Amino acid sequence: MSGAQRLATRLLLALSIAVGGFAVAAGAASAAPLTLYAAPAGSGNCADPADACTLASALGMAGGEAGDAVTIQLAAGVYGSATISAGSETSLALAGTGGAVISTATGGALTVNASGLTVTLEQLAIEGGSADVQLTAATHLTIVDSALIAGAGDGLDASGGALLIRDSTIAGNAGRGIYDTHATAAALYGSTIAHNNQAGVIEAGASSPVDLSADLLFANGSNDCSGAGTITDQGYDDSEDSTCPVGATSHDNDAQLSVAAPAANGGSTETARLDSTGDPNASVPTAFTIPGDSVAFCAGSDERGIARTQGPASSCDAGSYEYAPPVVTAISPRSALEPGLTATLSGYGFANGTTASFGSTAAPITSESDSSLTLNVPTSLGLGSQPITLTNADGSTQVPFDALAPPQIGTWLMTPGELKVAYSQPLPTSGGAAPFSFTLLGGALPAGLALSSSGLVSGTPTKAGGTAFAVQVTDANGITSPPLNVSLIIATPVLKIAHARLPPSAGMIPVALSCRAAPCSGTVTLDEPVTVKLHRKSVTRAVALASTRYSLAAGQAATVLLVLTPAGQRAFRPAALRKARKHPLEETLNATVAGGTTATSLITLR
Repeated sequence: MSGAQRLATRLLLALSIAVGGFAVAAGAASAAPLTLYAAPAGSGNCADPADACTLASALGMAGGEAGDAVTIQLAAGVYGSATISAGSETSLALAGTGGAVISTATGGALTVNASGLTVTLEQLAIEGGSADVQLTAATHLTIVDSALIAGAGDGLDASGGALLIRDSTIAGNAGRGIYDTHATAAALYGSTIAHNNQAGVIEAGASSPVDLSADLLFANGSNDCSGAGTITDQGYDDSEDSTCPVGATSHDNDAQLSVAAPAANGGSTETARLDSTGDPNASVPTAFTIPGDSVAFCAGSDERGIARTQGPASSCDAGSYEYAPPVVTAISPRSALEPGLTATLSGYGFANGTTASFGSTAAPITSESDSSLTLNVPTSLGLGSQPITLTNADGSTQVPFDALAPPQIGTWLMTPGELKVAYSQPLPTSGGAAPFSFTLLGGALPAGLALSSSGLVSGTPTKAGGTAFAVQVTDANGITSPPLNVSLIIATPVLKIAHARLPPSAGMIPVALSCRAAPCSGTVTLDEPVTVKLHRKSVTRAVALASTRYSLAAGQAATVLLVLTPAGQRAFRPAALRKARKHPLEETLNATVAGGTTATSLITLR
């Protein structure tokens, strides 16, 4: 919500609340609106921010606006003391736009002496002098989202009029927080009164009652509340001592309460931060509604604009400060990213001056709300575990994070395969975030194999040899690796005939084989060349003398038995063997490998 939107919302809320016997006249809402602009060194005619005038000039101009509802927007900077006097305007609002301070060393910083006028102070810091704010006439004064701090006297000295203070800080003053002497009525809601040197709230007159609700009162001189008049607890106030009244609904005299001195804790004014070392949960139930309000107290925001209800909480904090350390519930897209990418954190407690770092490296925050924070992963970030730390005025939280190198394919040469043997090997990767998606860019895998999108090369090779194919991988963050040419060889079976033993024994010939490079299977035959006449031409044919099937695994050696064929039985009959002792026989032993090579050996029979 913008500052202007918050101002409009707060003013409407303030105008809806009755304080004691005081309510803003309905006619104020129908007055014509007019906005003037002031700056500490302004010299213009107050018409727009670029032509801002001094605060004194703007106040003088506002007093002459008969029947108008005037808002003076104060640019950031330090203004001297000012006095609001009665004029002809219907209402007057001083609204800071962030960092506007009204300050003086002597006298009152801001004096409101405007009988019959409705005055609102919004997002201002008012400090110094004998009192931060002096209310001296029958004025209807509302103070919202403001800080009355560091005065030489009281934070607010009310000797007339009616007073409503919402979501504001009154702290660090040398006198009292609020000194209510003759105000018609005063109400203090959702505010913090702390570290004032004398007392928190002094109600001096029986005819000037003070209502408190959802306030914090801490370390105010000798007592948080005192006086002869009527101070009423309207519910869920929290004070350090027992001097404030106890109402019907959960007033807490809390010795553990701890509130820090005013400081810059985010927002446009200084605030008094709840201290986590004490009891930060001065709790107001989410259903509680302050008297006169139409919405629950916890549905609003604190003085800094921080949502009072944080995450799944069933309550919020009393006072002007919502204790809201950052809480991370999720990281999108994931907690592992490459430097240079964008991470979005979901949770709560973010819109509170949060800073971020990855490890020890500060990270820029590009967008921020109460429940979402987006930041860039620094390009200079070292790889590996670099936890994200979020820090604000109330504390810090840390969530795991891994900075990743871009994805790479881990090898250009895959484990060789074997012909007709099932193959399944993943392409290795390094860097990047899983899951990965692989793309075939060109070339071809060996016949019978395919590449899946997950990077698995699988299938049964149907052809021996080597191929190359171009492949690329994309990780879960959308980062793509450079293309890489990958080679894959399908091994050719290699068979060796060690020896054969002749003559046959029992009609069989033992043959020793060994296999390498790929599984070997096929037929081993012992052939005899025979020359015959065919169409008047001599033709040599191989006649199988013995044959058998075999199958060996890669790296295996074995002896197989060749069974004599009828031709072999004739060739190796006893008479032929006796003849071979004088005239040696030379036969050819052939071993074929399915889909691969052939081994050949000559065998001599003597």
